[in-house]
Amino acid sequence: AAPADGAPGRVRKTYVARVRGALRGAGDWDWSLAPDLEAKAVDNKPRYKVAAPGEPGAKAASTGWEVVESAGGAATGETATGDAATTLVRLSPRTGRSHQLRVHCLAAGHPIVGDPLYGPAPGPGEDRLCLHAERL
Repeated sequence: AAPADGAPGRVRKTYVARVRGALRGAGDWDWSLAPDLEAKAVDNKPRYKVAAPGEPGAKAASTGWEVVESAGGAATGETATGDAATTLVRLSPRTGRSHQLRVHCLAAGHPIVGDPLYGPAPGPGEDRLCLHAERL
């Protein structure tokens, strides 16, 4: 079978996520990732951070993103969940780093709703990570 994006040997994965804050439009996040040893030392859970290229353990990572919808169905990006605005985004990882989507959203200032490792404390009704595979 032909790969999803038509390129030989490539499969294009997409995910949808509800993120905190108002995000508009589309773009690319091209930030290297590295293990966050300081955060891991706190609770022994593996965590990652955005890193400068050349930093020990840093690996290139790239994610495409686009706003999908708001509560009204338009691609403007704002909805309300409790007191906080949120945005539904489609994420297309171009690399496959551990926690890549979660860390890129956090670094962009829009952590994924319900993320127990990288997000703020969950609010009412936010007991699950709002990140779902759309196409694998």
